[in-house]
Amino acid sequence: MPGLCKFDPNTLIGETIQCIKIVTKITPKAAKFVSLVWAGPSDSSESLWYGLSHDAALVYLAATKCTSPSKSCKGIPFPVAEDWENIFVSRNSSAEALSVTHAEYTRHFRQSINEFSSIIGTHDPDLTRFKQAGGKMISWHGTKDQVIFYNGTENYYRNAMEVDPNLHDYYRFFLAPGAEHCSPGIGFFLGSSFEALVEWVKNGKAPDTLQAIATPTATGSAKPPLRTAGLCPFPEILSYVGGDASKASSFTCK
Repeated sequence: MPGLCKFDPNTLIGETIQCIKIVTKITPKAAKFVSLVWAGPSDSSESLWYGLSHDAALVYLAATKCTSPSKSCKGIPFPVAEDWENIFVSRNSSAEALSVTHAEYTRHFRQSINEFSSIIGTHDPDLTRFKQAGGKMISWHGTKDQVIFYNGTENYYRNAMEVDPNLHDYYRFFLAPGAEHCSPGIGFFLGSSFEALVEWVKNGKAPDTLQAIATPTATGSAKPPLRTAGLCPFPEILSYVGGDASKASSFTCK
């Protein structure tokens, strides 16, 4: 469960680590940078949104380019976010996203909500009309997603449950431990969600679990076995109960 991880990157300050092909020492600035990415954007009084999960790669939303491992580093804006800032918010396609101050970012964040939420917003947790129409919905999210924050999806589902305590009857949300953005990564990747939805709609059989597989990274000549698991509907989480960790029978939902 991502929210259970409370690791403090400041504990690594001064440590020398092997980062892919580079050996580097963790500096106070680097630790602060990671802490801010994990915490997510905020202003002086409140959090604005979630940050990346602790195990998500930073190379998409928080990328940097350095002339050396610890000097002359410059941020590389994520193209989607940069286009949103330049084209939709500031309406200046030639603007330099890296020049935006924290105060300007906070103002633009709220401007985005005020101008576009009623047009493309997806945060309304009231699914009453969907329920009355007989709709069924399954969503899942990789906890290692490096582009779309897992906690945002969990937040939406929690809010929807507050509106309708019987939400589980027609909408189920599954978390995929270790899965990345639309790809397995080292985690469990779902291949049966659409089939499960068809079964639910056509035959009324709601999914108690979603079957997923994970392909471990090979460390030698031997090919590692596929790992299987039945992923759990929120708020239940996948829990190891013993036995062969590559088999679904070694896990349960709690």
